[in-house]
Order: sequence, then structure tokens, then C-alpha cells
Amino acid sequence: MQRLKKDIGTWRNVLRDATTIATKVVAQIFITDDLRLLSTLLSQPIVNKTVLAMIPNIAPPLTAAESSLRWPLQHQFTLGVHGDHTE
Repeated sequence: MQRLKKDIGTWRNVLRDATTIATKVVAQIFITDDLRLLSTLLSQPIVNKTVLAMIPNIAPPLTAAESSLRWPLQHQFTLGVHGDHTE
């Protein structure tokens, strides 16, 4: 569970700090895979109480920065604008 928590946290940081849409998509794919694993653990007939206790710390809802595409779109737009002026 600690490894899963660390993995989700790492990819959420990547998702939050991503400057391109492609990076956001890759981070989201890894987070989704981790959440699928977590879902499988929770769908067992008997769920370990330790697992249940850790869930709020492992997979809280995404923050506005993590779910926003504003920064990557602005970044891509800025790169496009500056790319046109260099020719």
C-alpha cells in the first residue's frame, strides 16, 4: 500500500506540474492504472482494515491544478506564438 501511495503521489505531482498535454495524458494513464489496482483490492470479499484506513490518504480527489488543462494549453500556445516570430 505504501508503494501504491508513493506511485500515485508521484504521478499526481507530474500531472500538476505538466506543461504539455501529452505529459498530462501519460500521468493520467498511470494514475488510472493505479486506481484500477486499488479498486481491485477494494472489490475483494474481505477488505483489509489497513487498506480501508489508507484510502483517503492514497486517492483524494484531484486538485484544480492537477485536473486543469489551462497551463499546458497556455504553454503550447506561447510556444506556438514564439515559434512563429523566430522565422
